[in-house]
Formats: sequence, C-alpha cells, structure tokens
Amino acid sequence: MNNLLAGLAIPVQVVNPFAHLTKGEQMRQVADQPPPTSWVRAAANTVSCGKLDGRTIQGGNPNLNCGLCYPCLVRRGAFIAAGIPDGSVYLSETLTGVSRDQLLNKRHSDRAAVAYAIERGVDDDLIDASTWADGYDLDEVSDLVRRGLAELAAVPLT
Repeated sequence: MNNLLAGLAIPVQVVNPFAHLTKGEQMRQVADQPPPTSWVRAAANTVSCGKLDGRTIQGGNPNLNCGLCYPCLVRRGAFIAAGIPDGSVYLSETLTGVSRDQLLNKRHSDRAAVAYAIERGVDDDLIDASTWADGYDLDEVSDLVRRGLAELAAVPLT
C-alpha cells in the first residue's frame, strides 16, 4: 500500500499498529483504553460470523453469530484471551436438540480444521511459502500464528 501511495506521489504512509497482534491482543489493548465498559458492550453487539445462516435451521436466528464457524471461533478466542466477558449471543448456545446437531454438522469442516491446526501446529515452511510484504520477519509471523492458535485452543469446539 505504501509503495502504491509513493508511486502516486501521495505523501501518506499507512501504519497498522495491530499488525503483529492476535485478535485477542488487539481486543485487550483496545479494552484498556477509556471508557472500557462501553467498548465491551459494543463488542458484544458486533457480527463476525462468516455464515449467518441461522434462518435455515429450525429455531435459528439469521442475525446471530453462529459461534462455530472459523471467524466466530477466532472471535470467541479473542474474548477469552483478552479476559473480557463475551456478552454475545451465539446460535450455538441458543439451539437445542436436533437443531443444535444440525448446526454442529454444518460447522463440521470449520471445527475439524481448527482442531487439526491446534493439534498439528503450523510449520514455518508453510508460513514462509505464503505471500508477504517485503522485509517481513518469519520469526515474528510464526510467533503471531502460534499465539493465535493458542487463542483458538481455548474455545470449545462443540
């Protein structure tokens, strides 16, 4: 982005202060800024869900985070890692019986992929093979990925 801006002779530099933080670390840092209570309430009312398909499940709600897709698992892990109470209402917590089983089945691939990554870990060669900006630090990115996996490991997958 900065190369593009420089190439267009636009004297602006983009800096991301969260570039090397997990979502939980970002959340903790933001929550530590005043006024924390209003931010925590607002965070509970945001949407992270990558599916929003609750309408397809008996008793479901299309406006709720499901709680079990990959973005929802990252979200839940961030609240846990930040030590912030998660006031979000998740579809996975409101459904019961056959409807809950249906949601668990719909999210099997998300849950299995996260479980596999947590169990296996992430190889530095895989990280290094990805596309990164010039001058990235493999050790720093690897550490970020491992901290992110640790946040995911704290989330119940059922």
